[in-house]
Amino acid sequence: MLDHISAFIRLMESTTPTLDPSIATVLSQLGQIVKKFRSETNGVKRFDQVDIIYVNNINSVLEIKQLLGRGDQASVSLATLVQSGKEVAVKMESKLMSSKALENFRREVNLLKKLQGVPHVCQMYFVLEDSTNYNIVQQAITGPSLVEYLEKTKRPFAEETAKKMARVLIETVIACHKRGVVHRDLKPDNIM
Repeated sequence: MLDHISAFIRLMESTTPTLDPSIATVLSQLGQIVKKFRSETNGVKRFDQVDIIYVNNINSVLEIKQLLGRGDQASVSLATLVQSGKEVAVKMESKLMSSKALENFRREVNLLKKLQGVPHVCQMYFVLEDSTNYNIVQQAITGPSLVEYLEKTKRPFAEETAKKMARVLIETVIACHKRGVVHRDLKPDNIM
């Protein structure tokens, strides 16, 4: 039940650009109640406690705009939240995945949940489930990777810019480590 309440709160906050103050107050109070209850129950972390919202028709929530990439197990698309018009990225994984793929999916969702609120890390908004897929709805990051930018401009960054970027990168890695997450594929291709 707590998962459904939390998912509802996040869905409202992420899909409604400006909430009526009275609704925002109620959502905030509801969120505090959920937090308090979870802390009193030792905050057990399970995949089942990640907020998953079941929808009969994914198109009632998302308008898929463009396929960004496809792998063995999943595809990633650029989409828009129907209610707010907010641009998001959606990773769609078939429910017919192998048990190993399901475990990897659970691990990914739990890692993304651990990293919620960490600056400079792509944020997960919520997970949608429909009859055929699990859909991770997350922040859409646009623009080139660090490698693509350097290849396109064919010149190095100014020293001050490079220092600022290095500082942000180090601070982000430290923040991830404090939450028990180690990025095992840190490279210029994965920096936007």
